[in-house]
Order: sequence, then structure tokens, then C-alpha cells
Amino acid sequence: MSEPNDQDSKSPLVLSYRNSAAETGGALPAMALFCSISAFALLAVFCALAKFLLVEAVLLFPALSLAGTVLGAIAFRQKTHPYRSRARAAFILGTMGLFFSGALTLTLPFLGRAHPQAPTMRCKANLKNIGLAIQLYCNSNGGHYPPTLKELMVEEEVGPQLFVCPASRDTPAVGPTTRAAAQTMMSTPGHLSYVYRCPEGAPDATSGNRVLVYEPLGNHKDEGMNVLFGDGHVETIPKARAERLMAQLNAGSATAPTER
Repeated sequence: MSEPNDQDSKSPLVLSYRNSAAETGGALPAMALFCSISAFALLAVFCALAKFLLVEAVLLFPALSLAGTVLGAIAFRQKTHPYRSRARAAFILGTMGLFFSGALTLTLPFLGRAHPQAPTMRCKANLKNIGLAIQLYCNSNGGHYPPTLKELMVEEEVGPQLFVCPASRDTPAVGPTTRAAAQTMMSTPGHLSYVYRCPEGAPDATSGNRVLVYEPLGNHKDEGMNVLFGDGHVETIPKARAERLMAQLNAGSATAPTER
């Protein structure tokens, strides 16, 4: 049997076959590398846009990582030398993706339980800052309290977002000036989440049991409501006790009921 000569090996038919084989051998590693890189890219996009892990990210991330790992392993075994580095990279990235997917699956339930608490904590922070602003107002006005939250916002230059509970549907008031925004907040519904009870002249104005600022009971559903007291501390009142507190407030009392 005669061996092929150099002229035969350089024929258009042989070169076309070799090019086709090289392209076929390079497609699989490229696909594997694409899946592995896409897994991490998708996870980064979801986290950046949503600020927390979405269910879609947790589902797509391991799927793409698994695809990259499997395709990378298959391509690496084909011994297509010009493309084995791609296959190896895809396999390593895919394996890392599967490892991170397992870690995310274990931590996601804890993140899901912690997330609903965030609006309550931010609401408490709002009330705490409102309490500090009231103290500054009193120090600047001879111990007198602001008649309304409008005066507090204007004189202490408090931002309108501080008067909006994150768990409510209210939005911060806007205006060309602080005074205009304060006027909008007080006159237009949907921009003020809290109720202020001015304790001017009350002997227990600074008492730890005197209600200074509170919010409607429905803002946090079954978690109760947040209340700022006269001594500056903020407390989350459980629903049962909050209902008794609201009854007393509606009846004209400004003192929180004792916990039973």
C-alpha cells in the first residue's frame, strides 16, 4: 500500500477535512467555557440589580455551572490539544460554580428569614433619628417642642425620606426647597408614615412611657408597630400590646400600656 505523499496531504479536500475537524473540536470547549463564565456573570448581574440573591439566580447558576463542568470534562478527554486549555478552564470554573451553588443553597433560607426584618429595622432607625432631631430642636428653642413635624423638618433640615416607613407605600415628599417639601408632606397624603404627638407642657414629656411618635399598626403586618418614646428610645410593640396602645391613643391618652 502506497503512503500518502506531501502533495496529497495538502490537497483542498484534506485541508478542508482538517479545518472542519479543528472547528468541531474547538466548539465544545468554547461552549463549555461560555457556560461556566455565563454562570458567574448572571450571578453578578442578579446580585447587582436586586441587592440580594434571587431564586432565578440560584436556579440558573448551578445549571450553567453543571453544563460547563460536563462539557469541559468531555472536551478535555478528546485530546484536541489546541483547545484543551479552554476545556480545562471551563471544567475548573464549572466546578467552582457548583461549589458556590451548594453554599448558596445552604445560606439562602437564612437570608430569606432575615430579609423581612430589614424594613422594621430601618423604620426604627428613622424614628431614632427623628427623636434626635426633636432633641436638637428643643435645645435650640428653649426646651419647646416643634408644634408639628413640618417645623421640625424645616428648622433642623431633616430629609423627607426620614418620615417614610420603608414597609409602607408612602414616598418621600419632594419640592424645590425643604419648606416646600415639608408643606407637601403635611398637606398631601402618601408622604408621611408617622404620627407626632407634641408633648408641650406635659409633665411626663421626657418619660420613657410617653408616646412621642408612632406609626399605623398595619405598616408591618403582624410584627406590631414601632414607637418613639419621650426619653428617646424606640421600641417595637408586639401586635396585641400595640392594639391596646392604639385604643388608648385614640381615646386621648399618650401613655403606653404596661406589658402583660
